[in-house]
Amino acid sequence: MTEASGPKALPSLSLPAEEVAAIMKDFDEPGSLAPTGLFLGGTKYMVIQGEPGAVIRGKKVMTPFFYSVIVLLVLKS
Repeated sequence: MTEASGPKALPSLSLPAEEVAAIMKDFDEPGSLAPTGLFLGGTKYMVIQGEPGAVIRGKKVMTPFFYSVIVLLVLKS
């Protein structure tokens, strides 16, 4: 996971199985998170443009002036 401004050390997340399953489903079925949003550690992010099957991007609005963008990358072997 990286911040939009570049890679940073992020705290370790312990994600519930439901959140992990929803993320993996979106890689298999792009767009499946769009109606409900992306949840990470109970925090909701609005799904924004990504690369189907490769990248999910989410946006968390923190104030009217600032926002944080996360990017999830999954490399399938």
